[in-house]
Amino acid sequence: MRTLKIGILKDMHKQLKKHFFLAKTDIPVWEYTRGMFCETHYETEDFKSEIKCGDRWYAAYDSAHFFKASVTIPAEMDGCKIRAVLPVGGEALVKCNGKYVGGCTFRESLPDRTDVELGVHKAGEVLTFEIEATVDSMEFCDEAMDGAKYQECLFGNTYICVVDEDTEGYFLDLTVAFDALDFIKDEHIKAKVYAAVDDSMHMVDYDFEPEQVRKSVKEARAYYLKKISEIEWSAQSRVILTGHSHIDVAWLWRIQESIRKSARTFTNVTTLMDRYPEMTFGQSEAVLYQMMNDHYPEIFEKIKEKVKAGQWDICGNVWVEADTNIASGEALIRQVLYGTEFFKKEFSKVSKTYWLPDCFGFTWALPQIIKGCGMTNFITSKLSYNDTTKFPYSMFMWEGNNGDRVFAHLMRPAYNCHFRVDELMTFDEECNNKSELNTAMGMYGYGDGGGGPTRNMLERGRRLQNFPGLPKAEIGHVDDFFETLVPHEKELPVWNGELVYENHRGTFTSQAFVKKNNRKGEYLLTRNEMLSVFAEKHLGKPYPKEELEKAWRILMTNQFHDILPGSYHEVFEDARRDYAIMNEIGNAVKADVLNAVNSAVSADANTVTVWNMAACESYEPVTVEGVPEGMYITAADGLSLPCAYIDGKFVFLPDILEPLSCKVFYLKEGETPFAPVEAETTYIENAVLRVELDENGVITSIYDKINEREALEGKGNILTVSLDKCIHETAWNLELNYQKKMWELTDAESIEVVESNAVRGVIRIKRRFHKSLITQDIILTQNGESVIFDTTVDWHESDKVLKAGFDVAVKDTDATYDIAHGAAKRPTHWNTLFDLTRYEVAAHKWADLSEGGYGCSIINDCKYGYDIHGSHMRITLMRAPTCPDRTGDHGINTFRYAFYPHQNDWRYETVQKSLAFNIDPVAKYNAQAVEGKLADGFSIAKTDKKNVIIDAIKKAQDGNGYIIRVVEEEQNRGKCRIDLGFAFDKVIECNMIEENKNEIACDASGFEFTIKPFEVKTFRVI
Repeated sequence: MRTLKIGILKDMHKQLKKHFFLAKTDIPVWEYTRGMFCETHYETEDFKSEIKCGDRWYAAYDSAHFFKASVTIPAEMDGCKIRAVLPVGGEALVKCNGKYVGGCTFRESLPDRTDVELGVHKAGEVLTFEIEATVDSMEFCDEAMDGAKYQECLFGNTYICVVDEDTEGYFLDLTVAFDALDFIKDEHIKAKVYAAVDDSMHMVDYDFEPEQVRKSVKEARAYYLKKISEIEWSAQSRVILTGHSHIDVAWLWRIQESIRKSARTFTNVTTLMDRYPEMTFGQSEAVLYQMMNDHYPEIFEKIKEKVKAGQWDICGNVWVEADTNIASGEALIRQVLYGTEFFKKEFSKVSKTYWLPDCFGFTWALPQIIKGCGMTNFITSKLSYNDTTKFPYSMFMWEGNNGDRVFAHLMRPAYNCHFRVDELMTFDEECNNKSELNTAMGMYGYGDGGGGPTRNMLERGRRLQNFPGLPKAEIGHVDDFFETLVPHEKELPVWNGELVYENHRGTFTSQAFVKKNNRKGEYLLTRNEMLSVFAEKHLGKPYPKEELEKAWRILMTNQFHDILPGSYHEVFEDARRDYAIMNEIGNAVKADVLNAVNSAVSADANTVTVWNMAACESYEPVTVEGVPEGMYITAADGLSLPCAYIDGKFVFLPDILEPLSCKVFYLKEGETPFAPVEAETTYIENAVLRVELDENGVITSIYDKINEREALEGKGNILTVSLDKCIHETAWNLELNYQKKMWELTDAESIEVVESNAVRGVIRIKRRFHKSLITQDIILTQNGESVIFDTTVDWHESDKVLKAGFDVAVKDTDATYDIAHGAAKRPTHWNTLFDLTRYEVAAHKWADLSEGGYGCSIINDCKYGYDIHGSHMRITLMRAPTCPDRTGDHGINTFRYAFYPHQNDWRYETVQKSLAFNIDPVAKYNAQAVEGKLADGFSIAKTDKKNVIIDAIKKAQDGNGYIIRVVEEEQNRGKCRIDLGFAFDKVIECNMIEENKNEIACDASGFEFTIKPFEVKTFRVI
């Protein structure tokens, strides 16, 4: 006979819960003390109290609440497996008798993260619990955004217990079965599963004495398992699942809180692994492991044990899971270089998989970086949250801009799964190419705020390993999953292009000071490395590896994908402190090494030694301190150069600065022969450009004298502020509706000419909007080919976006944008939904729109957001998000951008102009002659092709020689030569993480190689 209403069976199922406990002993009262967590130590308050079930306690960010209690094992628990249930509130780390045993989070939505397995104990033993708890940051976010300072936490009923494993096991058996019945498609199998559930449940002697109920449950469970095992079923597909806990290094909490989050999570994981030997777990981010090594060495040793046992996977190989839209290509390589170095040192193990479940889009340069760093696979889940179109594949080959391909997997659903049947089915159904592929991949475990897998998840996993009518579920390793794709490489679809995340477009601009420090920091550190190599080779000055790597780790940590894009207010207070330390280290190294190298370059008295640390020719202005009044400057051949005293400093325009080289210029008494750059409130003009402005300072014309054409077809540098209302998390989201309400800042508060000298003309325009003041110096240098906008924004807006636009006399279907390595084209039209989703895109130093023979570029020194629609080019200058930081970007913000009209397309000079725009020449006045061993014009290194840029020169990680990395930036292929300014014996091509590949031919001064479009090459020079 069949029970017709499944609801009856589900109600019977619930009634089993009251029979779980064989014994239970409450822990009624706890000692309660509290303090603050300060990264390296705790500061305790003068507070001591008691707390018990039903009491409330109040947590704030970084708070630490300590609960301590002891309980004696009663006679009825002698020799039994003990479980502690500890719903103390918030997020908690649990010690029992001095050993870490688990982590708990107690809120209504996560009730199964409050129990801790303690193993077998004898009667009379005393268990002493020490619990450290803090705010549940995931749940507290909205309250904090509404102004709350504290989170109210409920201290629940705490106890130890012994559980009847058959009753609990049968309850979980039926839980999985009920879930499965909603998804089994074969009606015959479904009927048999239903019958096994129905018939077995009616074997239970409900409402009798507990002993009789449990005895009948044991018989019912045996019957159920027998019936399920008798169902004939051969799964045609499988899903490999691995445990994971995505721990945001910072998000709604500061970086320091991830120390405790990791401790709670990793304790959970290692404890579960002891009980479930089949369990696997993947965790990336070397910084989290470093935190454990520094603060919880006993947990770190336990992790090492599990890695050695093969249960714990080292994956990703990165320092942090960085944002890949904004971090430079060299920084993304360093993320893997330093991560891999850490994992090899501590675990003697690295992964084949670049692990990035959560990030706001993935640069087209990434496949080359993945492959170049010795990996073969890429896994994410983020594109499953696209807001408009569905990404077409789950398993595919991802092809990068240089042609490299890696195996790629987009998980659906995402990484915070619970090992439920519905998730298993989604993983399976989203598998494309079902005729060739029968294996999908997924992750389970609480993430974002940490936590990881739970006992219930693993119990469900055991039951789903071969459940009738469902795909086979296996607990396994991510690298093993990708091995199943290898035989089908040719059948897999290929995605050639960036992986666009159709959401969170505001991340390209939010928290402007972070973007600026990131850009400046990347160049500060790579240039310091170049100079330090030079100083070591020529002067014997030790390479400052420790200082440079400390600064790199600060920079890399703050490239985490919730810091660099925008996050919680306190996170950025910490970021300001971190960047101050990074800049202090970087500037100290720079000053020290420059002082040394300048002393090595021969120069007469009254000269200026200039270093161009850009890997391209530069004509950027040179600023020198200490030059006496009444001087002008010449090149070595006596040719006079434009110069002026500006704000007490001597500024001049060099004739040319060769890449990565020094040059000496000569000072003479007298005045410069150059006429001032013409500047009035209505125009500014040099030999190359004439810029015209209306009475309010709006640019109406940029005429290119050299190419004899107008660059604009409308207005230029149109400043607009738009209403920027979006759904929750405004720091991340920029919705298209921002274009519906817009204010053009046409009225000027003031316009004045502040400079007209031989170096430059400067028109200063001030515009007000609401509570904010925008001050722009429009600059045209003598013979300058770009119009520069030196901008200061005193910004005090909420939910607004500031852009600068140019209506250009250029038209094409695609614009080109600078990315991590190379460039990417994106449409200027909205023909399809996918085109429309790219209404705001990320770029690095430049964006360009060109037609046959002519184009216009917008170059910047620290911005990353652009939109080019039709012939209207815009750069995003500021945002004003209010969540999760209510005062994001408020205050003084300074930055520069430039409008560069040019012949041909972006390959003409845009790459080189943008690089020089970001790296200022460094100059020193020589009052006295310098007797050095190096001659004027000395070059550290140079290539013979302008399209091949030297991106890095550093000391090798293993100390064996020096590493030189080059990037082809203009989509050209061919031969190239590097000439070096120091002695060497041999050259070895290696991969990006400095593993040798093959020796290449060289001569006394350099070596040749061939390079493909957008290719990155790395060499070890010994």
